[in-house]
Amino acid sequence: METGEQKNSKKARVDPPVAPLVPCMVSIDKAKFQCPVCTHPLKPPIFQCAAGHLACGACHGQLADKERCYRCAQSGGYSRNFPLEDVVRSTRAMCPYVVFGCPSSVPLYEMGDHQPKCPHAPCRCPEPGCAFFGSPAWLSYHLRATHSWPVNIIDYGKACQLQLPASKPRCLLVAMEDGRVFVVSVGAHRAVSLVSLRANAAAGPHYTCKMSASGSAAAASGKVPNVSVEMEVPSSAVAGEAAATDTEAKVAAALVVPRKMLHGPSKELHLNVRIDKAQT
Repeated sequence: METGEQKNSKKARVDPPVAPLVPCMVSIDKAKFQCPVCTHPLKPPIFQCAAGHLACGACHGQLADKERCYRCAQSGGYSRNFPLEDVVRSTRAMCPYVVFGCPSSVPLYEMGDHQPKCPHAPCRCPEPGCAFFGSPAWLSYHLRATHSWPVNIIDYGKACQLQLPASKPRCLLVAMEDGRVFVVSVGAHRAVSLVSLRANAAAGPHYTCKMSASGSAAAASGKVPNVSVEMEVPSSAVAGEAAATDTEAKVAAALVVPRKMLHGPSKELHLNVRIDKAQT
């Protein structure tokens, strides 16, 4: 029969403390984390035959004979490799764009999804002879500090007034809300383009804009000539270049301003620009 002291000692028993997780940096051959069937990164669920031959969940689902190993033909089917799944989940790598400011550390099997959407993917400077290469935020600072590009802080959904002389046909727009960088530039034949400065358009969000240009009031009628366009905003990894494809280029340079609408001896373009986040 248990005494009162024995009962109390049982009630007071506690589990031993769990050691905290301590991350460490190791070097591993990435090939060891690839499915031997499709060569894509292993992603849970992971299956193996009795001899240890692996298959990722997608490949296992497509096997014609799940009772016999695709490699060694051993019978007995497949079972889940839970220890390896835990290792795969906990094995993380820094984004390749860490040198450009990306702080993300993601599982190896998610890197293929992260990298094409990383907002820190580098862009290059468009100034002749300049080899600068960096994230959109770094390039924005570089263009301001090194090449004296004018900068305008904007709010989404609100119009911004711009005056671009022929001698300085480009400027940066930086969104107050999230620091996103846009470039307005005037090309040949006064074709005005607006692009989102980023290498990965898939990073999102996406934008629409309304641009308009106005001239001087006519002496006779007092009417102010105006041209405008509404469009989706394409992305570009090079500030001042319209876009990566012919289709995007046509969209980006959709506003062509007649010569008679330029202002003064400096041939200024007077623009009204409004950028909105596209509804998803």
